[in-house]
Amino acid sequence: MTENSHVALLRGINVGGRNKVLMGDLAAMFVESGCEDVRTYIQSGNVVFRAEPDLACLVPDLIGAAIAARFGYRVPVLTRTAGQLAAIVRANPFLAAGAESGNSTSVSL
Repeated sequence: MTENSHVALLRGINVGGRNKVLMGDLAAMFVESGCEDVRTYIQSGNVVFRAEPDLACLVPDLIGAAIAARFGYRVPVLTRTAGQLAAIVRANPFLAAGAESGNSTSVSL
């Protein structure tokens, strides 16, 4: 995990047959925006990528605008650094209370 690793979470795509976006198209939008090592996760709208901080802070607007231009609708795009996402996982109050994690799958950023 590097400090330039990020996760983008797109809300409301590929849900119930609405706002369809192929993951290959989505990945291409990230590459065209200047991101590197772009990977998507199934049809979820979740994207892992690397970008310098100056570019990473622009990604939500760049990707949101690219989707609007290509598909005609807007979707919220939320990004977090790998470190921020790891901190969220560590602070999960349900796991701290002894809940099962559900699986042992981890994602390498």
